[in-house]
Amino acid sequence: MRFRFEREDVTITASQIRQLFGFPESTTRLHSLCYGTSDPPRRPHGGVAPGTAHVAALFRPPFSDGSRRSPADFTTAAKYLFELIRRTLLPRMGYREATTHIQLWLLGALVSHSEFDVVDFLICEIEDTVLDGIRARRQLSYAHYLCHIFAQLIRPPQFQGTLEASRLVFGSYRPAPEAPVPASAPVFDSQAEDAALHQFEAQDA
Repeated sequence: MRFRFEREDVTITASQIRQLFGFPESTTRLHSLCYGTSDPPRRPHGGVAPGTAHVAALFRPPFSDGSRRSPADFTTAAKYLFELIRRTLLPRMGYREATTHIQLWLLGALVSHSEFDVVDFLICEIEDTVLDGIRARRQLSYAHYLCHIFAQLIRPPQFQGTLEASRLVFGSYRPAPEAPVPASAPVFDSQAEDAALHQFEAQDA
């Protein structure tokens, strides 16, 4: 990222952001797999659909090459993941009846515990959101990530002064602890999970 802040040139590298969040670098970059070498904004290009093996665990069996890839056919775990990514890594509002190719690439990587470059994913999505938002006048859904990055990596006192003078108040960002407290093995109740998901969706509607 290169920009001017308070009349000063600021450069923030991907390696700095990885170190800040504790994410490892990976050669697997989901936007490259989905969109190839397309320039941002990439969303209008649609992208390439992931292979059946990459997404099979997301859908209720039987699932094959010709099967429908709709959220209605997700497993319970995939439904929860779908709602979570819409609030975190890949914010989306409104339409839930279909999935985009990049959503399937991300969901497939998460459900299979496959390593991918999270920081590259965030940077690509921020690029697309900014460039697409210039035309559509959309809000920047990654503002909380950017505010945390800027607060930690921009050291000049001007930033703190500007932040304190702002009328907007952002809550402090607390990453997950390095050594989470071990929990007992969960007992899964599919009916209770479906009921909880429906309540979760109703609150968001």
